[in-house]
Amino acid sequence: MDGTPVEPEAEARAAALRAFRDEMEILVREFDAVLPERIAMARSLTSSILEGDLASPGRDEGLRTIHHLAGSAGTFRRLELSRAARDLENEILAVVARGTLTEEGRANVTRLLSELEQAAQDQQDKEKI
Repeated sequence: MDGTPVEPEAEARAAALRAFRDEMEILVREFDAVLPERIAMARSLTSSILEGDLASPGRDEGLRTIHHLAGSAGTFRRLELSRAARDLENEILAVVARGTLTEEGRANVTRLLSELEQAAQDQQDKEKI
């Protein structure tokens, strides 16, 4: 330090900021660690939907997982991953609401799952750098 007195409030704010950053780093690592599992659940739900099983027992849990993935990814500034998850969630909800899987719906769900998988892979690749 240069000998300039530090106000106690400034020191407390700096310490709180360091603690916050440390906690966020832990949460980001935890998010990254469970990402493959969440993508696998999205893949499983999508597979059921593409097989025409719009009311599978795991549908609600799968949709919740995709929804949480979208929100968490956004919180941690994984914006492309967040967008891809949100788009897949919305398309699956639209298919379920229609009660039938059209060819367009099939193509959209397939494409959006692929985009989600690619966004997850891109994120994992970034983490390795």
